[in-house]
Amino acid sequence: MSRSAKWLTIAIAIWAFGCGDDENGGSGSEGGAASGGDSQGGAPLGGAAEGGSANGGASDGGAADGGAPTDGGGGSGGGSSPVCTEERTEALGPIDTMSTGDVIVLDEEDGAATLFVDASAGGIQEQANNPWIYLDLATLEKVAVTDVSADADTAWDLAIKRPVVRTNSGDGGYAGEGGAVRLDAAFDDVTSADANAAFETEGWFDADCTLKLDAGGAISTTFDGWYEYDNTVVSPGGGTWLVRAGDGVKVFKLEILDYYSNPDGSSGTAGGRYRLRVAEVTP
Repeated sequence: MSRSAKWLTIAIAIWAFGCGDDENGGSGSEGGAASGGDSQGGAPLGGAAEGGSANGGASDGGAADGGAPTDGGGGSGGGSSPVCTEERTEALGPIDTMSTGDVIVLDEEDGAATLFVDASAGGIQEQANNPWIYLDLATLEKVAVTDVSADADTAWDLAIKRPVVRTNSGDGGYAGEGGAVRLDAAFDDVTSADANAAFETEGWFDADCTLKLDAGGAISTTFDGWYEYDNTVVSPGGGTWLVRAGDGVKVFKLEILDYYSNPDGSSGTAGGRYRLRVAEVTP
């Protein structure tokens, strides 16, 4: 099956699960209205089971079962040779254009910023035809890369497409030396003293190049467990994420506040539209 056909099959299956539910919270990214997607009533990309939790990932600094390795194990970041490249291409569905999704700074106070990030990728039905959005957490801006050129760029720290979040490391970004780890602590309680944690890098495949999936059926990234899926609603799973930047030097703390945000920061119904809180905590 071709890559585009595989993405279309996934999209149709997820749309059928949430049939009749519209993303009415506003327009999606990539110039189109987000429709038939993971509104509060539709399943997210990868399709977490109703009433289930997409918590297949790490918590409190530990690696998830079958999940991402810690600091350089597996994957291809930090200068090691890429592996499972064909399988990775099929999983990511790279699009050689820039995302048109918006990144808006909603507030800056006491060294922390609140952002709106439109990672809706045109909605469930159009996600296979639209790229990931890439973020620079230091400048609080979208990075001008495509899914293809991003592999040679260390300027971005996070890439997001609907509910999947990945770091610039390992299988997530060949050039980067980033990573992430979840802390069971409130955002305001995380300081630079926590920034020496053992970061996980993106390692998506087993020895046979079989793609590892989270509990929701999406790519198992270092951000596994960021959301819970219950009664057709995607909700942040709590905790604070430490993110090591693509340059391998800077460290940020990040909290995911909303998956259904409007551009003004209020809550809507269109999925893939994030409200994030971020601050640098480089030691």
